[in-house]
Amino acid sequence: MLIDGTLFLEDITGNNFSPSGAAITVQRLEWTIYRTREERGMPGDPSVASVNIVLDLGENNSAKEFLARIKNPECHPFSIIFNCKMDNGKINDYRNGMVVWGYVSDLNEAYSIESGRWGMKAVTTLEVVIEANDITFLDINGAHKKIEVL
Repeated sequence: MLIDGTLFLEDITGNNFSPSGAAITVQRLEWTIYRTREERGMPGDPSVASVNIVLDLGENNSAKEFLARIKNPECHPFSIIFNCKMDNGKINDYRNGMVVWGYVSDLNEAYSIESGRWGMKAVTTLEVVIEANDITFLDINGAHKKIEVL
């Protein structure tokens, strides 16, 4: 499924939706949240959350910035915004999104040459799996719903 998603390597909600870093195109996004059940069978808090992202890095240098950040074993923010429109470096319109704080647990990079209508083009994709500490869902009305993972 193709989506119109953009990844920023920061928590964009903390700086009034004005990202300071590069925007990376999201090709595919999947997330899974598992919940445990308590002794009586009632659903408990989320216990595992993972986010799988496939990124189209194209021919730019966004891979270097992304790879440098994920080599560090600290918890990092990843903001994924859908149908994002930017004006003067600030996101002024979007449909929804999510901010994931977590650790990268797996990474696969692929490079290929594709022929298209305008000739040959280098394509670099990066598949990243993030084990999330928490996920904050954003909607068009500015509402936020945070899910913390134990």
